[in-house]
Amino acid sequence: MSTAMKVLEIDSLWVESGLISPCRIDELYRQYLDTEDKSPEHYRHILFADLRKNNSVFDDMTLMTYVRLCEIDSNQDMAYCALMVLIWSNNITLQQLIHLQLKGRIAQEKAYSILYRRVLAEPLNDDLFIECLENGNDMSQRALLDKSDLTAKWLVALSTKGKTKAVRNMAKVRLKKHQKC
Repeated sequence: MSTAMKVLEIDSLWVESGLISPCRIDELYRQYLDTEDKSPEHYRHILFADLRKNNSVFDDMTLMTYVRLCEIDSNQDMAYCALMVLIWSNNITLQQLIHLQLKGRIAQEKAYSILYRRVLAEPLNDDLFIECLENGNDMSQRALLDKSDLTAKWLVALSTKGKTKAVRNMAKVRLKKHQKC
């Protein structure tokens, strides 16, 4: 293991998997030496960002390696952030997200992301609306409000049971406009 990898606490899986080149690690190490930022996790976070930037949609192997690298990272707060960015990004498909095995606090975010993507992609029906009302977060409920086919019944439900005050207020405004038509 190179000095750069030791200092930056970069696991050998990064290089062994072919996801990152030793040259990129050396480049980050030079940056580490030349700046005041001596937090190794910041440089690993850059590596995760590089992967997302360099892959429009991850293949399954890249996805599994990315998740594994997060699981074994020495700074789990940074790794959690890297996973959060991934599950809310377009780097993985809805099917990959659904099949992705995540544990702990990130599992709830995965569920929110799946529901949000479904609201964006699927036609609105009673089942999807109820799931979003009962289990959705602010983002998925706001996505509901962007749907043109919301009924007055659904708007009433959102105006009283929305997750946040903002969602409830937006639903009330939309309901008033709906009633005027």
